[in-house]
Amino acid sequence: MPRFTFRYPASTIAGKLQLTAEDILLLRKHMFPNGVTSVEDAQQLLALHRAEQEKCAEWNNWFVETLAAFAVVHCHLQHAATGPDAGWLIDILSPSGKIETPAELELVLHVMEMADRVPDALPAFALDQLCVALETGTGAYASIRGNKRLGIAAEDIEFIFRILRGSLFGGRMLLSKREVAVFDRIGALVHDRVNHPAWKSLTQSIAVRSPDGHVSASPWLKMQVNDAALDLAA
Repeated sequence: MPRFTFRYPASTIAGKLQLTAEDILLLRKHMFPNGVTSVEDAQQLLALHRAEQEKCAEWNNWFVETLAAFAVVHCHLQHAATGPDAGWLIDILSPSGKIETPAELELVLHVMEMADRVPDALPAFALDQLCVALETGTGAYASIRGNKRLGIAAEDIEFIFRILRGSLFGGRMLLSKREVAVFDRIGALVHDRVNHPAWKSLTQSIAVRSPDGHVSASPWLKMQVNDAALDLAA
C-alpha cells in the first residue's frame, strides 16, 4: 500500500495504544461522515486497522462493514464483470497474494455475500488463502483454522462453500477457469493427504463455466483425490 499521511482525526488516533469505541465515533463523525467514499479513504482505514495497537471489540465489525459497503455500493462491484474491477481491493489488501488478518479475510467474504455478482478474481483470491494455509501454515485463514491437519478438514469445506455458495446449480459447482485453477493448486497440495470425504464429492461436482454462465465442459479437475476418510471425532 502506498505511503501517505493520516488525515485528522486518524492522525491523532494512530499513535494511541488502544483504539476505543469513542475513537470509532470520532472517525465516523469527522473523517467518514458519509462512510468510506474513495480508495484513499479505504487506505486510511486499512492503515489504522494494521497499526500496532489494541482494538476495542467493536472495531473489526465496523472495519468490515464500512469497507464492504464501499466496495459494493460506491464501487458498484456487484455489476463488475471482469477481474480488474476488483483489483483495487485485492491490491490494497494483499499485493503479495496473502491476507494477513482475519478481519481482512472477513472483509473479502462479506463483500461477496453483499454483492449480487462479483468478478471471479475475488473468490479465486479468497480460495487461494486456503492454499496459503495448507502450504505455509501462515496468513489469515491459517490463524483461524482450528484443525491443523495437512489435508482438507470439515471447516475447510465450510470455508469453500461460503466462498462459492452462489456457484451451485443443479448439483454442480459451476466455476470459472480462474477458480478451477485454484482448485487444481489445492488438489496438488492435498492429493496424498487424509481429506474429508466431502472433498472428493465436491471436486467431482465441478464443471467449467463459460463467461455467459453456461457449462462449457464436463466436470473435471486435474487432480488426484485421496479416498481416505477423515475421522471427524479426532
